[in-house]
Amino acid sequence: MKFKSIVVILTFLLSFSAYPLPGNFLDYFGYMRAGSGTNGKGGDQVCISNGGASGNEFRLGNECENYGEIAFRGNHLKSKTGNGKFFYSQIRLAASADGHTNWEAPGVAMRELYFEGGRFGELPLTYWAGKRFYRENDLWMNDWYYFADTSGVGGGVGNIPTGIGKLHLAQLREVGTTTSEIGRHGVTLWDARLKDIKITGKDKLMIWAGYANSPDGKQWAIEYDSSKGHVFGVLWDRSLVGGFNHFSVLYGKGLLDEFSLYGTAALEKGSEGHRIQEKSNRLRFVEHLTLKPLENIEFHAAATMELRDYGTQTAAREIWYNVGVSPLYYFTDHYQLAFQAGYSVVDRQLEKKRTLTRFAIAPQVSVSKSIWGRPQLRAFYAKTFWNRANRGQIDNGGPYESETSASNWGLQGEVWF
Repeated sequence: MKFKSIVVILTFLLSFSAYPLPGNFLDYFGYMRAGSGTNGKGGDQVCISNGGASGNEFRLGNECENYGEIAFRGNHLKSKTGNGKFFYSQIRLAASADGHTNWEAPGVAMRELYFEGGRFGELPLTYWAGKRFYRENDLWMNDWYYFADTSGVGGGVGNIPTGIGKLHLAQLREVGTTTSEIGRHGVTLWDARLKDIKITGKDKLMIWAGYANSPDGKQWAIEYDSSKGHVFGVLWDRSLVGGFNHFSVLYGKGLLDEFSLYGTAALEKGSEGHRIQEKSNRLRFVEHLTLKPLENIEFHAAATMELRDYGTQTAAREIWYNVGVSPLYYFTDHYQLAFQAGYSVVDRQLEKKRTLTRFAIAPQVSVSKSIWGRPQLRAFYAKTFWNRANRGQIDNGGPYESETSASNWGLQGEVWF
């Protein structure tokens, strides 16, 4: 695996020498975090989440792996002003390791390999094809891209002027493992995003709509039925002094009930699984605020609610909601104290409500006086509580399986560049 990754990188970089390229043709950027943690009993750090919640709720002190990704971009044609014509190729590799010992062989994944260019002549249009991150807003506190994350393989056209905003159109695919006489089955999504719809000088909207389907097919005596799904979302972005407020509403159904490409591409005709997927749907609300109310205080705050219908005959309805806050206090430009607190609830029909509460504190050293400043080095302590309904489900088989609270402490570094 490591040898293949090296070959991919070298081939990508050496390919640039085949054609003349301008100066400063190669950019690189990425994200990394690494550290070490110990649980309150003296063993290895234990990371805990509320089953049914998305992302990594209240992530401070709850990241057990070392993770890194790095992207290389070859600028075959680079705009001098930032608004002119351009053409680039990009590859991004990601690796994750347990962080248990000095010598580890991490799994390496190719997350991106695509090409993009545009603004040729008098047209503002941009074009892309390949495999890429195709996603919008994230909620850092929960490590979660909650709006329009359909990262995958495909292509599209962007920056189409409409008079009210810029339209971006794309087709993306996620191919499964099931085969029939048509070949391998997959999910195809037609994705439309209308961005930068200005409402006021401080307010703008983004509208997202998508339709997905998967084909039918037959393999011997097994017939696979076609599936479909759709999604619609609106995100309101308001600029604030020292921050922003984002509020979004999304609805997804069928193949897109989880707002992603990961619906099941091949289900047997007339099966309960197919009926369930066609009927399943969810409604999501996300409020995300970043603000600097005082010179030495800055914070993230967020609240999420999802109303889910899994399409099953019984216990189909579920509600997940959470609220969290992550304040940061500045002693100086580089010395800081971070806090984080959050509460999460998963409540499904015919089951007991499951709750999780987490508090964390982390003195840290940062490159700058900003909540987005990276790199950072931090020491952390996190305490997590859950109710009896969650006992046995959280940390199943671990040291806290029969308990209702856990703690972690440790050291961590983080950077994006």
